Amino acid sequence: MKNICGENAYGVQYTKQKLKEHFVDSVIITDINGKVDVVTFTRTAASILHDFYSQGKLDNAEAQKETLLKTAAKLIQNDIKDVKSDKSVHPNPDDIANKQFVPESLLIFLREIFSGKDSDVKLCSIGQAIMQACRPRTIIAPLQLGLAVQLHHHFASRYLIDVLNSLGFCVSYSEVQMFESSAVFTNNTNIENYHEDMFIQYVGDNVDHNLRTLDGHNTFHGMGMIACVTPGNFSYKPVTRRRITTEDLLSIGRINKQYYTAPCNSKPSLKLSEITLQNKTRIYDAYNKISFLAQITWPHRKPGPEWSGLMQMISKGEHPGKSSVILLPMIDMDPNDMSCVFTTLQYISSHAYKYKQTAVVTFDQPLYWKAVTIVSKANDGTLLKDMVVRLGGFHCIMSFLGCIGQLMSGTGLNELFETVYAPNTVPHIMSGKAVARAVRGHSLVSTALCILLMREEIISSVKKTY
Repeated sequence: MKNICGENAYGVQYTKQKLKEHFVDSVIITDINGKVDVVTFTRTAASILHDFYSQGKLDNAEAQKETLLKTAAKLIQNDIKDVKSDKSVHPNPDDIANKQFVPESLLIFLREIFSGKDSDVKLCSIGQAIMQACRPRTIIAPLQLGLAVQLHHHFASRYLIDVLNSLGFCVSYSEVQMFESSAVFTNNTNIENYHEDMFIQYVGDNVDHNLRTLDGHNTFHGMGMIACVTPGNFSYKPVTRRRITTEDLLSIGRINKQYYTAPCNSKPSLKLSEITLQNKTRIYDAYNKISFLAQITWPHRKPGPEWSGLMQMISKGEHPGKSSVILLPMIDMDPNDMSCVFTTLQYISSHAYKYKQTAVVTFDQPLYWKAVTIVSKANDGTLLKDMVVRLGGFHCIMSFLGCIGQLMSGTGLNELFETVYAPNTVPHIMSGKAVARAVRGHSLVSTALCILLMREEIISSVKKTY
């Protein structure tokens, strides 16, 4: 048109508008970012059947069969072309095994071929593979994208994905890379649909990657962070399909390193505030009676509920619901370095400040002590001073069991544990590292001592009576 009309030729958008007005439903124009638009003409089922019957009856059975197969293929291909797709957004994961994505004519064809009650997954898999092969430039099959992403997550093998892509079973490796970068950019560090009733709990810990390389290079050992939001937000957020640059990723994941300078005036100390309760003596007396009653009844106990059943028995009221986890950027520093912990606390405090919440962060034992040291030495009025640093529940139990083992060392408790556990296991029990075995061992020792004391008390009472 430009060669004939010159400057008076129609523009691209106006041309597509006129084509749609003229052909209506007989033409499909697919817009692809960075590529030439794809214009596809569709035929109605009536026109395809008209061509089939206009050929008349063929004498050769093989020719008639071939004509029937070609007509059925044209009908299925026409239905595949009528499927609306949008390549500007990656497919929804819920559509991976959704038969609504596959045209009904293709499903009927596949159902006649496959047999079995549990063939829905096969129907969706092969059906989406056929659709992807029929429209390679205008459609992204959800199952083929999901399979490629899962393979890349588990095996990280480009060769495996390229081979399956050449066989038509999954998307290309470049499409997987585009999806992952787009998902990172779309699901950034912001909390979607945040409201005041939500609670944010931050967690920081060591993160390692590629530790077993042959040459020891290209490894990563840094600080990882997550934000647990309760109640969680599990609504699906569409992943926009676009080319993500390094600058785009840095805009959402950049963390400025801050170096910590420790004060030279005093050593770190941890002072625990005394819990003040009304009627404290009465509460402690009731606790001692309940504890004594539990020790007496423990040997005669009946099978009770597990942890989940116990929580259901003692919990009352409405449950806030499951928490959703948001991945925060990683810090490429040694986690045991005070500067890395200081940078982590600064980032978490600023992230919580955006949502007007007090920053509550959980660490393991080594990181917890460093974080408490930094927060206790922070200046008044800063965000760090208002942070709440918690030791994880599992690490609290480890610390408590380790304290018992330290206090009871040399009392014969080691030899007593060796009657139940192997000698090489006992040091781990005394240090609190083997938590499950330590809890069971201490429970057995407490029960045995309680039985012995009760036996002596009963025998002495009987002797006094008679």
